[in-house]
Amino acid sequence: MGRTMLRLGIETVIGIGLSTVIFFTVIWLGYSDAQTTGDPITFANIEIFRVTNENEIANNENMTWIGIVITGACVALVETYRSLRKNRYAKTAA
Repeated sequence: MGRTMLRLGIETVIGIGLSTVIFFTVIWLGYSDAQTTGDPITFANIEIFRVTNENEIANNENMTWIGIVITGACVALVETYRSLRKNRYAKTAA
């Protein structure tokens, strides 16, 4: 039980870190365009950041939900890979 919880915790931290890096990169790449045009910065057509009248407004709710999806996908992918690898090893060992 302890190793499973540790593994899930590590996968969750990696997912949160990955979503943070993605948001940082998307905002960094789109910031100058958002300043000049006033268009919001989006990720997957969902607004995550807006610059209006030199006010910077982050859409925390949308970033939270997208981060949850990215973290969940990260955990699901790693656990699926682990399960498939374990099943393949069990078939060859028998």
